This record gives sequence, structure tokens and C-alpha cells, in this order.
Amino acid sequence: MSDEEKAYIAGFLDGDGSIYLSLKPRKTVLYGFRPKTVICFYQDSDNENGLQWIQYKLGTGYFSRRNDGMTELRYEGYAKVKSILTQLLPYLIFKHERVKLMLQATEILEHNPSTEEFLRMCEISDKISHSNYRTTKKKHNAFSVRQELIRKGLLSP
Repeated sequence: MSDEEKAYIAGFLDGDGSIYLSLKPRKTVLYGFRPKTVICFYQDSDNENGLQWIQYKLGTGYFSRRNDGMTELRYEGYAKVKSILTQLLPYLIFKHERVKLMLQATEILEHNPSTEEFLRMCEISDKISHSNYRTTKKKHNAFSVRQELIRKGLLSP
């Protein structure tokens, strides 16, 4: 992919995209929560050709057509998210700091994190959420994860 194409996709992400890191409760994982890293590009469904081009350039990704006439192009999974964001980081303006935070989180997720590292990743998730205008009231945050870890005896109070 050319630098010009990366810059275009970064600009699209800056304007009509989002990145987020959510914490999904899962009884089957060690800490009780599964981190979910996501990049999402949005466009009116009548104009989704640009999203198809982005999908072609970045490889994979999947489309979700919403009932409100919008189409989403989504990328999930910390390895894929890290790969894409690493390529786009030099060209981002508005989401530059959020992306740097997400890259820190993906570094933690690349190995089996200790309890302290997992909590650090949850704190990073909170910082990303607070910089996103729509996700300031998420269900699970570093505080709720900390409380659950204390309850499970994995962390002392």
C-alpha cells in the first residue's frame, strides 16, 4: 500500500471511523473479561464503494449494514488492529493519541498478561473510551474489573 493510500485511509478513520477497546464478561477466561479491540469505518450505505476500496487495501474486514442506512467496515482482534493502526499512525491527526493508546493495549494482549498488566490494559481502555464521544458510559471499566478480580481472590484489596 502506498503512503498516499495509507494517508487517505487514516484521514477516513480520523473523520468517519472509530477505535475502541471493550471489556466483555466471560466466565471461561482467567480474569473474567475478554478484551475486544475494534476499528470501524462508517459510511452511508448508498456510498459504500469507498469502504469496499478500504477493505481491498487493508485486506479482510467485514461489512455490517445497519437499519439506519449506514454501513460499517469492521476489523477486530488485537493482531489485525495492531497491524492496521501501526501502518496508519504516522498519518493520523485527530485520533493519533487514541491509536497510540490502543497500540499499548495490543502490546499487553500479545502475551499472557499478569494481573497488573491486565488492569493497565483496562485503564487504557478507559482512556480510549473517555476520548470517544459515544462510549463515555460503558458497562465495564477498570474499576469494575478491579472489583471482580478482588472478589475472585486474584488481587488483594
